[in-house]
Amino acid sequence: MTIKAAAALMNAARAILSDEDARNKALVLIITPIAALLLIVTLIFYLLTLPFGWLADMFLGDEYDMITALRDAEGYAAVEEAYYDYMDGYNTYGGLFTMPCEGFNITNPYGYWFNPFVGKIVLHRGIDMQPAHHSEIFAVYDGEVVRVSNGGDGYGQYVQLKHEVDGVVLYTLYAHLSQIDVTVGDTVEQGEVIGLEGGAPTDPTPGDSTGHHLHFEIRKGYEYGTDIDPYPYLFPK
Repeated sequence: MTIKAAAALMNAARAILSDEDARNKALVLIITPIAALLLIVTLIFYLLTLPFGWLADMFLGDEYDMITALRDAEGYAAVEEAYYDYMDGYNTYGGLFTMPCEGFNITNPYGYWFNPFVGKIVLHRGIDMQPAHHSEIFAVYDGEVVRVSNGGDGYGQYVQLKHEVDGVVLYTLYAHLSQIDVTVGDTVEQGEVIGLEGGAPTDPTPGDSTGHHLHFEIRKGYEYGTDIDPYPYLFPK
C-alpha cells in the first residue's frame, strides 16, 4: 500500500468517525452480516436439538402440548433421581414384577414421543432405564426364554421372556444389550442375570440408541405391537 493510499484510508476513517450518519451506516454494514450469521447458526441449532425435546414445543405446537399433558396427567414425566432399592440383588418397588436393573434413571417413559431416528412422533413401546454402563440385567419374573436376537433392527441385541402370572401369559423384552447370557429354551428365575446393559455406539449392534440404556417392554403377545405400559407392573400405585 502506498503512502497516498494509506493517507486516503485514514482521512476516510476520520470522516466517518466525525460524521454521526456515516458512523451509523458503517455500524449497520458491520453488524448486519454478523447478525445474519448468528441467526443462521441459531436456526441450525434449533433444528438439530428439536428431536431432544426442549424446543419441540416451538415446532410441534398443539400436538406436542397434547402429548406432554397426557404424560403429565399419567405421571410419566422422566425421573431425575436414581432408584436404589435392592432385594436379593435386584430392585423391587411392590409391583407385580421386580426391576430389570439396579440403580437407574428413567430416561424415556412409555408413550408418544418425537423419535429422532424416524423423524416423527411415534409410540415409545417401553420404558428406557439407564443404569451404570454394562450393568447386569435381570429377569423380572420366572419364565422361559422364547427369543434371542443378535441385532439387525432398532432393538439391537435383545432377549424376550414368556411368563405365566395367575394363568395369564405375558412377555417381557430387554433390548440394547451388550451381552446375552441365555439361549432360547432356557428356564429363568426371577432375578436371574440374562445379560448386560448396552446401547452405546461402541457396543456391538446397539440398535437405534443415542446412548447406553435398557429398553424394557411388557407385551400381551409374542409379536411386536402387542405392548402395554410397563409402569403399573413395576411400580406400586
